[in-house]
This record gives sequence, structure tokens and C-alpha cells, in this order.
Amino acid sequence: MNAWLLTWEGTEPETIFDNDNKIVTILSGRTSSKSVEFIVYVLYTRCLWTAGDLSYCANRRKEREKLYINAKHARGFLYGYNPWIHARQVTDLVIEKNEEDGLEHISWKEPPELIQDSAGRPIGFEPAIPAELTRALDKPLSPEIYLRTE
Repeated sequence: MNAWLLTWEGTEPETIFDNDNKIVTILSGRTSSKSVEFIVYVLYTRCLWTAGDLSYCANRRKEREKLYINAKHARGFLYGYNPWIHARQVTDLVIEKNEEDGLEHISWKEPPELIQDSAGRPIGFEPAIPAELTRALDKPLSPEIYLRTE
């Protein structure tokens, strides 16, 4: 399956980004990059901003994009500052559920990266890189509501 994969990334201790809460969401590969940018904005700001921050940027799209879209690449972008959301189009996304172990194994291929020479001219691509993670099957991607019901 081709999809947009959004994950939390950053330099915080691993406990914040363990496999159970690393994936922010998975979107259809047909979703436009502009729509994904807006969805990432909503998810990121909902998790990390105050109400005052949200109201300040509500009608300032250009300022918001300038401040928080840190790096764009051919198949995605980074949004935010430590932590940030890495949104990218992945291929061969497969989710295998193992009910006996209570785990789900998620695997995909990261998009190929452009290789440039010292002058910045494109000279080729790095191949797609396989990636994977295993997480608890009985937990939702976002722990917010789940934690309130325990």
C-alpha cells in the first residue's frame, strides 16, 4: 500500500517516542501534499500549542508555514521543532497483526533520497530504505483518550 506516514521524531529521550506512540497517523497516498500540510499543522499544534498560540496563527498561513515547515523533500516534509512530525509518502506499507503476542508489526519503504554533487546538482537517488516497527496491538495511536479510561 502506498500511503502518507506521519511519525513523531526528535532528540528527546526514547521513552517519549517509543514504538507505541511514534506513528501520528497514516493517510491515503492519494491525499494532496497541501491537505497533508494542513492535517500535520492541526495534529502538531493540537498536541503542543496553547490556545493563545492557536488563535494567533489561525489566520496567518504564510507565517505559520514559514515558522514550522522546516525542510521539504521530494516525497514529504518536516514540521515543527523538537519534537517534529516527519510526513512522507511511503511505499509497500504492510501491517501484520499478531493476536497471540498482542503486537502489530508495521513495515514500509522510506522514499528514495536525491543525491547531489558539491555544487548541488542532482546526480542520482539513494534507493528506498526498508523500515519497520512493532507496537502493542491493544493501544490506539494516540494515548490521550485511552489513558483517561484506564
